[in-house]
Amino acid sequence: MALLNLAASAGSGPGAATARSLARRAAEAGHPQARALLGSLLAAGIGGPPEPDAAEHWYREVAGAGDPAAALGLGCLLLARSSADASRRREALDWLERAARAGIAPGNTLARAQSLADPLLVLPREPLREQALLERLAATLSTFTPQVYIHAARASLIAEVAASLRLFGGIEALCE
Repeated sequence: MALLNLAASAGSGPGAATARSLARRAAEAGHPQARALLGSLLAAGIGGPPEPDAAEHWYREVAGAGDPAAALGLGCLLLARSSADASRRREALDWLERAARAGIAPGNTLARAQSLADPLLVLPREPLREQALLERLAATLSTFTPQVYIHAARASLIAEVAASLRLFGGIEALCE
């Protein structure tokens, strides 16, 4: 457990590569918390380049065993990688729903999040990166509606999609 705490506390600083290496060794030895942590490190590119395929592997190992934080990580990863694949999008939403049923939700306090996920990888916010992502998402959404607004204060998007819902025949068809 001390190795995992060291790996989790290294964050994106100079010890991140060591943290990733330690998490990998513990994950390969079968430690479930290390598997979830390694999935997070690999997905975020902490301690080395992002490795989405490897992150998916490690997340699946623990999400399938009922870890809600791994279910959230897996759902987010699959959603980010599912641009043209409706079945992967549906699978991503299933994992996100599992995480939500376990209590993981936007607005949770750090203490609540830590009680649901041990260890929890907490990273500082990156407002410029968040803004760039919101702008890319807004551009994508603008193919479905001209009314897309970035709500910077809440790091969210607002889109009017009523016409698209009618055109596509509902939310399920629009999401595909």
